[in-house]
Amino acid sequence: MAKTKRKIACLNNIAAEGLEVFPDGYEVCDDKEGADAWLCRSIDLHNEEFPAELRAIGRAGAGVNNIPLKRCSEEGIVVFNAPGANANAVSELVISMLILSLRDILGGIEAVRELQHKNDVAARNGSRAEDIKVQVEAVKKNYVGTEARGRTLGVIGLGSVGNLVADAAIGLGMQVLGYDPVIHIEHALKLNTQVKLISDLDELLSQVDFLSVHVPLNDSSKHMINAEKIALMKDGVVLLNFARDGIYDEEAVLAALESGKVARYVSDFPNERNIEFPNTILTPHLGASTEESEVNCARMVALQLKNYLEEGTIENSVNYASINLGHQKSPTRAVVLHRNLPGVLQKITHFIGDNGYNIDKMISKSQGDYAVCIFDIDQMLDRPFVLQFREFPDVLRVRALLKDE
Repeated sequence: MAKTKRKIACLNNIAAEGLEVFPDGYEVCDDKEGADAWLCRSIDLHNEEFPAELRAIGRAGAGVNNIPLKRCSEEGIVVFNAPGANANAVSELVISMLILSLRDILGGIEAVRELQHKNDVAARNGSRAEDIKVQVEAVKKNYVGTEARGRTLGVIGLGSVGNLVADAAIGLGMQVLGYDPVIHIEHALKLNTQVKLISDLDELLSQVDFLSVHVPLNDSSKHMINAEKIALMKDGVVLLNFARDGIYDEEAVLAALESGKVARYVSDFPNERNIEFPNTILTPHLGASTEESEVNCARMVALQLKNYLEEGTIENSVNYASINLGHQKSPTRAVVLHRNLPGVLQKITHFIGDNGYNIDKMISKSQGDYAVCIFDIDQMLDRPFVLQFREFPDVLRVRALLKDE
C-alpha cells in the first residue's frame, strides 16, 4: 500500500522554488535510502542500483541520456523530464552564439584586454602609453564581421526550442527554413507563419547559411549531420549544436572545418576531441544555465512527481504513456505498469473481478513496449491480493493508492 509519508531524494542541487511544490506530507532530502522518487539533473544513473521502493525518477531538464530508460521501464520506474521548461534559455543562447559566429566579438574583447595589458606594462616600465582610443582604431579593422539580416537559417526540429529560435531569427531579419516530420500540433500552432517548412531534409541543407538542430539524441538522430549531409551544404556554412553531443558526426565536421566547407562549428558540448578543432566556439553546456530555467524545470518535474505519487497521473514521461484518470474518489486506486503485450489487460481485469473486486472506473494507455492502466476500485484492497497481483505475469509494478493518503 502507499505510504503516508512520501520521500523525495534530490541527487543534484535542485532549485528551492521547485521543491516548494511538495507539501508538508513529504520529506525532501539527499538520502536515497527508502525514497519513493529521485529528483536529479545531470548525475549519471546508469550504474546505480534501483531500490524496490523507488517508483519514479524526475529529471529537471529535457535530456535523459544519464538515465537507463530500458532498465527503469522493466523495473516499473516511471521517468519524467521537463520538456520546454528551459526552451527560452537555450534559444537565447543559440541566437547569441549565432551572432558571435558572424561578428568576432570575442576576438575584439580579447584585443582590448591585450591593449590594456600592453599599456599596463609600459606604465610599469616608465614608458609613455599610447592613447587607448588611437590603439583601438588601429586594431578594429581586424574584427570586421557580417550581419544576420538576409541570411538563411535552417532549423531541424520545431519543438519548444526550435520554435523560439526560428521566431528570434525572423526578428533579426533572417529567412528561416524549418524541417520536422513529426511536429506536434501545439508546436505547429505556435510556429511563426514566416517559417518556410521544407519536407525534404536534403533540400533544406542545400539552401542554408546556418544550421541549428533541435532534436533528442537517439538511434535515428545520432550523426544525422554527417559527411554526406555536409557535402550538400553551401561552402562557408555555420553549424550550431545546442541539442546534444553526438547529433553531429564530429569527424566529418573536423574535415569540413579544415577544408573550409564549414566556416564555424558552434557547440555547447565540448569534449576531448572538438576542443582542438579550428574555427570553433565552444561553451560549457550553458544551454539551461539560467536561474529562470532551473526554477522552471524544477517546478515542472516536481509537480509531475507529486501527481504521479498521489494520483497515478503520468505527464511528460519518457518511458510510459501519459495517462490521467482524474481525482481519486473511490476507496482504492490501483496503478499497474505492465508490458504491452496482447491479452495482458484483459487478464488483469479478469484477475481483479475473479478476486471479488469491482472496477468503478479505469483507463489504459500504451507507449512502445510498455503500458499503464489505472483502476478505481469501490472497496479497499487487502494486502494478500496486492502481493499476488504484483506477481502477475508481465506486470512490472502495482501501486495501491488509498483515498485518504
